[in-house]
Amino acid sequence: MKSACPRRRPLQALHLALATLAWAVPALVFAGPAAPEPSACPISIATESADDLPASQARSLAELEAMEPQCLKNAAYYRQRGQTQLAAGLWAPALESLERALLLQPEHPGTQLDYAQALQAMGMNASALALLQQLAQRPDTPAHLQPWLSQRIDALGLAIAQQDHEAAETATSQARSAGLMAWEHRGQVGIAAGYSNNLNNAPVASQLTLTFPDLTVNLPLDATSRARSGLAMLGHAQWVGLHSDGPQLWVVEAGARQRAAGQSNDQYTQLNAAATWLQAPAEPRQWQAKIDALAVYWGGKSLIQQLRGATMFQWDTLPLPTLPYGCRPSLGAATEWRGYPATPVLDGQYLGLQGGFFCLPAGDADGPTLNWQIRTGHDHATQATRPGGLQRSTEMHTTLQQRLGNGLWVLEHTWLQQQDQSGYSALLANNAPRHTGRHSLRLEWSAPLPDWTPLTQLGPKAHHYLAWEGASQTSNLQPFASRQQSLWWGLRWPLGQ
Repeated sequence: MKSACPRRRPLQALHLALATLAWAVPALVFAGPAAPEPSACPISIATESADDLPASQARSLAELEAMEPQCLKNAAYYRQRGQTQLAAGLWAPALESLERALLLQPEHPGTQLDYAQALQAMGMNASALALLQQLAQRPDTPAHLQPWLSQRIDALGLAIAQQDHEAAETATSQARSAGLMAWEHRGQVGIAAGYSNNLNNAPVASQLTLTFPDLTVNLPLDATSRARSGLAMLGHAQWVGLHSDGPQLWVVEAGARQRAAGQSNDQYTQLNAAATWLQAPAEPRQWQAKIDALAVYWGGKSLIQQLRGATMFQWDTLPLPTLPYGCRPSLGAATEWRGYPATPVLDGQYLGLQGGFFCLPAGDADGPTLNWQIRTGHDHATQATRPGGLQRSTEMHTTLQQRLGNGLWVLEHTWLQQQDQSGYSALLANNAPRHTGRHSLRLEWSAPLPDWTPLTQLGPKAHHYLAWEGASQTSNLQPFASRQQSLWWGLRWPLGQ
């Protein structure tokens, strides 16, 4: 917080002088007699304040300075000189004069008020605040001045908080500009228990229809290929590292997710890692680049390996015309390589466009944050014999977050549509091209553990959460239509925060 503009100092001095007049009579009673002073000093306790004198009798700064040899032990003299220096915008000399006045007469309330103004003018807000708080607690403070003192104390408190915040931001900005910011680490571990009605991601159909040139055959699915429901345990761990290099910011992530169920074939492990580069997060426009890797193991076997990359440009915040929100749009290109170790014929490489909006409530408005991303493109087969050939796909992902009370609500929705260019299999719907659409929804509530529960002994930062997940996939080919729901309750522990 910067000190007030010098051209407003005379007005502040006038306000303080008017406030000080209320102490004129109590000061004579409670402040006690002034320190002994030479008889030659023309300034007396009766006319100690420069603001108490008519303009015709007010002394100039030059006149006051000429009197100093005669008034070395006169508190009223140094106070009047300090007031005159304050009115002239001479903050440092005024501070010195008022300090000398307080040395001679420490408990004088009017001098303390003037001294508080000089401290604030010099940018020493904390010292000025402490002095005003002492004045507010004095028993001889006039009652009608208490509201004024309270306002000044509140204003100085806010000014100090803002000053500290700006100093911290400046230090951080300077450190980032110099590339001095070390890595900042954050993490999270958690465990949950839940129930799922389709642990093995089985199709909805109970039978499979095979089409031959002159015959259609319906084969019932074996019980092991149908949906299995049951209880499961879920554990996860995540680490995030942040590092600035001048105006640039690097974000590195790694995570693991493990689900354990009754049968080993229903267990899966997911591993992921990502690195993101932000050109200049504090600027209105910037480039972004991200690369991430994913590996999924199902039933102890490698199911899929995936490597993604994206480059995007992000624009400045755009206000929404009818809503109190501001959104930063982005647009770029994305690529992906996907491999299936057990069935490499399904491997493919994706190339397309990616864009989105990141929206925050404007100003002090309260509302959820919104992150909406979309990508669309083509998935090219690595092998010419891949069923369906070229795939066209569009995917949208939406995340809403809203804090209510001490709880956080998170809603995630993903919509995916894929269409093959050629027939998938002669045995399925007479070699029709496959069309699939998928909706998945996740709703989560999380909050700190309440104090009354013994689970708080697990850690002061522990949170509990309740999550519902649902997914529905439709397709013109029976084996690719599925539905599942699950409900989880668990605990999380933040690390490094």
